[in-house]
Amino acid sequence: ESPHFDVAQTIYGTTKDIWAWGKTVPVLSSILTLTECTTAKVLDVTVHMDLPSIDQDVVVPHAKLLDDGVITPVICKIWEIVGPAVGKGDEMIVKPFVGGVVPRILGPLGLLEGEKKKVVVVEEKKNVIDGSDNPEVVPVALN
Repeated sequence: ESPHFDVAQTIYGTTKDIWAWGKTVPVLSSILTLTECTTAKVLDVTVHMDLPSIDQDVVVPHAKLLDDGVITPVICKIWEIVGPAVGKGDEMIVKPFVGGVVPRILGPLGLLEGEKKKVVVVEEKKNVIDGSDNPEVVPVALN
């Protein structure tokens, strides 16, 4: 089964949806309606077709032809070239990163399941200068 990306058809459908949404916005509604009426009149005079028939008979079939004849083959060719590099990148970059770096970062934070937290015991240092609580202040003998 060959892939179908339908890029042109999706873009055309989304554009029509945005146009329909724009007609619900009060500021844009009058401009879009005026544009649509003008376009419909020009099409009726020049090619004797209305917008729905042009949509069904011209645009949709040509968008499908564009998708099937140009866009899908180009995407497939690009994927043939890029696909092996993506596999190598996964092997060379992603797996070592996920297997080595991520556990070292998330492990001490306790964000990895199944990992035991390491308990670090820190010994309290004794004051070397004197027994005071504030070692920065050194008593000086005034003899």
